[in-house]
Amino acid sequence: MGLHSRLAEKEHEKREYERDLTECEESYDFINQKRRIIEEEIYQPDKAYDMTSSGDWYGKLEQDADSFRNDLCSKTSIILSNTSKHLNDLQKVMERLRELIRECEEEIAALEEEIRERERRDNV
Repeated sequence: MGLHSRLAEKEHEKREYERDLTECEESYDFINQKRRIIEEEIYQPDKAYDMTSSGDWYGKLEQDADSFRNDLCSKTSIILSNTSKHLNDLQKVMERLRELIRECEEEIAALEEEIRERERRDNV
């Protein structure tokens, strides 16, 4: 394979990595925004709400409502934890893609230099 072919292949590979990185970044931002909304606007207020302080709730109905709220908070907590783990994994993927892009850039620069060097030798 000639130098120009290798260069074109490496540039194509770099563009694919950049496209993948962009998709990962967009997904990360979207998921993180939704996670933050759930945590700040649903989970924290629901967890802090005390149903037992209301005089309108008595007996079994009060206990059932509080039990349901506790169950909901527990499940939401698990989902938020799993989402945070997914976001951490996504960050690792993005960092690896950035490394691969840097490696491609280094290889592209080396190939371009080698092509220029050969062209100089051929013109002498």
